[in-house]
Amino acid sequence: MGKRTLVRNPGRDGASRRRLSDLAVTRDRALQSREGLLEWDDALRSVHHAIRETRDDLRQYEQGGDFGARLVALVPSLAHVRDRRGQLRRKIDERLAALRPKI
Repeated sequence: MGKRTLVRNPGRDGASRRRLSDLAVTRDRALQSREGLLEWDDALRSVHHAIRETRDDLRQYEQGGDFGARLVALVPSLAHVRDRRGQLRRKIDERLAALRPKI
């Protein structure tokens, strides 16, 4: 099998360099403002931990056949924590979108 040669497209190469440059700008902006993102990251980790704990508790009650007041109280709690996760995700997405260069 013969060697393959790469045919360069000057227009495409320029677009690739511009895109790479745009991504570098986004990265640099994100690193400069990462303090806010780190706070949200910690909050998101905490929410994910709460979701796991609540799910584990629900499973224990379900496996034990205990469908009483404790299990019923956990369901709205899980919904509340999931809502909080959604809020955090939206804030993070909005923040990251603001950091992206306008193309």
